[in-house]
Amino acid sequence: YRGVYFNNNTQNGTIINNTLKGNDELAIFVHTSSSMEVSNNILFNNLHSCGGISFIFGNNSHIANNNISLTSCAIEVRNSNHTTVASNTLSNNIWTGISVIYSNDTEIMDNIVSNSQNAADGIAILDSSNIVIANNALSGNDGYGINIYRSNNTIVANNNASLNDAGIRISTSNNNS
Repeated sequence: YRGVYFNNNTQNGTIINNTLKGNDELAIFVHTSSSMEVSNNILFNNLHSCGGISFIFGNNSHIANNNISLTSCAIEVRNSNHTTVASNTLSNNIWTGISVIYSNDTEIMDNIVSNSQNAADGIAILDSSNIVIANNALSGNDGYGINIYRSNNTIVANNNASLNDAGIRISTSNNNS
């Protein structure tokens, strides 16, 4: 079963106030689309490789106030710029809570990420730049609370990382604070 798909240059779309459960593929998938809003959704028990919300080649988008649990990977932002991930509650997911990969100018703020399993991080940033990670609560994750790798110009401020395998890791990165 598929959840909600936006693809092929969709612009100004919204995915709001949905409950998506038990999908074999992604619950919410946004590909080659921009200026999207994904908010106030409940996602659980979606077990695709990244069963939650996946943005690939999407720009200028907002992912907020979603509740995601018992899903493989909660939120993935890949090859997408100018994205905000804010005020989401992500718990008991099989992999990483929030992943940002090959993306720039992304804000990750005011999220609660807990109990990511299988050595997964609460927030993972890879090969990205100009990222702001602020005011997030990260607890009980099997990996790092925040893991930043090969990413530059990242600001990490006012986060609470507790009871994770490790707190905050910044590796092979420059100009971070």
